[in-house]
Amino acid sequence: MVRGYVYVIGIVLVLMLSTWAFLALGFGLRVATAGIVGRGKAHIQIESANNRIEKQELFETLHADIRKYDDQIQVAAQTFSDYPTERHQQNLQGLKLICIDTTEEYNAEARKVSSQQFRDSELPYQIDSFDIDYDCKEDA
Repeated sequence: MVRGYVYVIGIVLVLMLSTWAFLALGFGLRVATAGIVGRGKAHIQIESANNRIEKQELFETLHADIRKYDDQIQVAAQTFSDYPTERHQQNLQGLKLICIDTTEEYNAEARKVSSQQFRDSELPYQIDSFDIDYDCKEDA
């Protein structure tokens, strides 16, 4: 009778150890192949049609916004020059901050692995804040 219990306990232990070994082996294989699997999944996501379209449109939108804000800064600067009120000064400052933020967003996207290759070749690689067309300042 005791021998039967020992036999059952032995089988249960063997099954438990086998299950643990199988799980450990599965975990080990997942860890060992994580790099290649991760690179593969990243490649699939980056090359997806949705990502390509979204990133190309994002670059176009950000570039247009920067140009728009720079033009608006010129108008706001002239308005502040003509009517130097606190409200006009705040409008000018707000436009400058939005322009700078949008420029930094464009430059960050230009460096991202998931974005950089989908920027139109006619758009600048990075926005140079010293370039008068993109400086987010009123023209002299």
